[in-house]
Amino acid sequence: MQLDDFMLENKYYFSTNQDWNYLLLKLKKIKIFFEQLYILTFNQNFKAIHTSNGLVTLDCYCILQSATQTFSSMLLCIEYGNIADSYVLLRKFRDDLFFYLYVLRVPNKT
Repeated sequence: MQLDDFMLENKYYFSTNQDWNYLLLKLKKIKIFFEQLYILTFNQNFKAIHTSNGLVTLDCYCILQSATQTFSSMLLCIEYGNIADSYVLLRKFRDDLFFYLYVLRVPNKT
């Protein structure tokens, strides 16, 4: 059995489960929300941060774009039933969002 056959068989197995399909539907709606959010922030959230090496500018759009692409990859893993890989991508997604919040809020406090 080839790897592609295994992946397709795995995808078919999970696609027949109604609860799994409901989860995928909800996750696709969340993905659309984040896609729209990062499009809305295009060229609007530049942050300047003072460091020991000087002034550093960050584009928050890139952070949200990375988070959205990570979420898309996670969704693809979930469609094929790769739970372990989707969990790793979920942690990366969470880290991207925390970094986004950090960049938005912390430089304003210093």
